[in-house]
Amino acid sequence: MFKKSIIILVLTVLVGGGFVFGADYWINAKEETPVQVITKIIQPEIKLKNVVVAGKPLGFGMVLTSSNLKEVSWPQNALPPGAFFSVKELLKDGARVVLRPIEPNEPILLTKITGSNESASLSKLIEEGHRAVTIRVNDVVGVAGFILPGDRVDVVLTRKISVSKSGDKGRKSQTAVADLLLQGVRVLTIDQIADERSDKPLVAKAVTLELNTLDAQKVALASSVGDLSLLLRAAGDKSLDLAKTVNLSDLSGVKEEPKIEEVINPVKAMVIKTSSQIVVRRPKESQEYKVPIVTN
Repeated sequence: MFKKSIIILVLTVLVGGGFVFGADYWINAKEETPVQVITKIIQPEIKLKNVVVAGKPLGFGMVLTSSNLKEVSWPQNALPPGAFFSVKELLKDGARVVLRPIEPNEPILLTKITGSNESASLSKLIEEGHRAVTIRVNDVVGVAGFILPGDRVDVVLTRKISVSKSGDKGRKSQTAVADLLLQGVRVLTIDQIADERSDKPLVAKAVTLELNTLDAQKVALASSVGDLSLLLRAAGDKSLDLAKTVNLSDLSGVKEEPKIEEVINPVKAMVIKTSSQIVVRRPKESQEYKVPIVTN
């Protein structure tokens, strides 16, 4: 019996020790195993579509070909209006010509090129409701040749007018005045050059301006009565100055005070101030008369 009890005790110790050893081993194994966290980044799905862009810088008058165009992926929800989606579609009906400068990787838009088999004429550059008017210039009027297509200019009219001075008995003399005729006018061409990418100074003989109908009439009339000069504006300047006529007195800074002629009336009016009573006495009677007093 005693022997049996010893055997049971030994077995109990062995089983208990096994449980303890197994539990310790399992706990250590859990601590050594790293916890793996799997994170999935969910990105919104962006739909793309091919858009035709310039493969190199394109200037006015250049013909579009498969060699200077390429297709790039573009977000479908941000497609620029007037874009083309394949080079084949763009050129399927014939050659097209560039009207305005296009930079590399810039989308080819319908507003910057001609229609199929059309030439890059000046009429394609004119905005709707505007007209093209050409004026003669020289190296001074044209800002020493530094005005280029696409620049903005002001137009000044210089002319001579007749004036009459007081005290000269109606005789008239001539003086020169300058008026700010137009502001912020876009230059279309310099002579026959319409490429806005051109950066070489050119002493031109003619400048073509883009004007509305009324301003075009003003320029046509002004060119017949005086000389037109151009003032080059800074890029992006859209300010409008108060128009003022400048005359010769403004050059010296001395203002001529207007002379006021004195008007002398040779006929002086008679002014009745009051009246007086006069008594006339006679031997048999006396009589009163009311006589006005007159002052000259």
